[in-house]
Amino acid sequence: MKNSNSNQQTSKISYFKIGLTAFLVICAVILFFFAIFKLDVLVSFFNKTLTILQPVVLGIVIAFLVNPMAKFFQKNINKFLNKIFKTKNKFSKTSTISGIVVALLIFVLIISVFFYLVIPEFANTIVSLINILPSQFNSVAVMAEDFIKSNSHALQIFNNLTSSLQNWFQTNFISNATTYATYLASGVINVVNFVVDFAIGLIVAVYILCDKKTLKLQGKKILYAIFNKNRVENIITGIHKSNAIFSGFINGKLINALIIGILCFIGSSILGLPYVMLISVVIAVTDIIPIFGPYIGAIPCALLILLNSPIKCLYFVIFIIVLQVFDGNVIGPKILGESTGLSAFWVIVAIMLGGGLFGIVGMLIGVPVFAVLYYIVKTGINSLLAKKNINLNNTFVELRGDLGEQNTVNEAE
Repeated sequence: MKNSNSNQQTSKISYFKIGLTAFLVICAVILFFFAIFKLDVLVSFFNKTLTILQPVVLGIVIAFLVNPMAKFFQKNINKFLNKIFKTKNKFSKTSTISGIVVALLIFVLIISVFFYLVIPEFANTIVSLINILPSQFNSVAVMAEDFIKSNSHALQIFNNLTSSLQNWFQTNFISNATTYATYLASGVINVVNFVVDFAIGLIVAVYILCDKKTLKLQGKKILYAIFNKNRVENIITGIHKSNAIFSGFINGKLINALIIGILCFIGSSILGLPYVMLISVVIAVTDIIPIFGPYIGAIPCALLILLNSPIKCLYFVIFIIVLQVFDGNVIGPKILGESTGLSAFWVIVAIMLGGGLFGIVGMLIGVPVFAVLYYIVKTGINSLLAKKNINLNNTFVELRGDLGEQNTVNEAE
């Protein structure tokens, strides 16, 4: 009787696996069809789905960023309560909720302080530019006028340029003023929607952090239901490695960016540069993007300082170069270490691919995503080589002749 029940259960599991495999194959065929013949429909569907689920995506991101801090507070609050009341793990639920609340409050406080510092500085910069630009334009206009008077050819070019600008303003700008106003209103609406989605994301993050043990258990159940035990262990190992890569890279870059922002603020203040707070924030934020980020942020800052003082702009450029050399050789390696396991070449490839496909967001997450893919491919290749009893750590295999004769040669030779 037991054998009969066992055979029935085994057959049910086999039928389930066959059905699931067939379903996944059909889904893959449909996706392949859309990817070839209906790519625009697939992209539109993906964008619409992402827009609808934006609060959930933000909640997952917030939970990922806050989780290390929440675990730290949970552990210490639990220790503190158990020490006071002389109990053991009696306040685990209370400490879990308290740790999550404290971590989220600190997260919101950091963001609030960030905008509190940036927005007034940004407004002051705009006011300063409004006051400076007329005099700068007047100086440029006087220089241009003196040059034009001494050069008839330049006068003709100037007249043509002025005429073109007048025609563009009268025909294009005025006629498209409604369109520009619509874009502005749309931008304001998008900002409001993002704030609302962010608030909902905070609530989603609370649920994720509170139920993360349940979510992990549900995920494991699904994996064990679909795959065998060895495959599930490999998948879980890959997930843990991916989490280590992402958390190590992102947390390291955030700390690195904070240090660079503080050093930039101190250096800019010592050099007497204008717009110190705004420049420091821009340099810190763009420093999150590896390799290219600091220079992406330095270019608009240098142009902004150039309008105020050319000599200070030169000081700023020299200072940023020195700061980035110091960051690349001292600060970055100390904080990040080998968190991604990628060489400089693959980092550049990851940034270019991520930026080309997904813009700024792609440049931010391209490196850890590529590092995860690199780890998966590397693990798979090493596994296949191990099955063939080929070890290329200290040696390499040279294939010669039509029959594929293998000659192992030491790398030292």
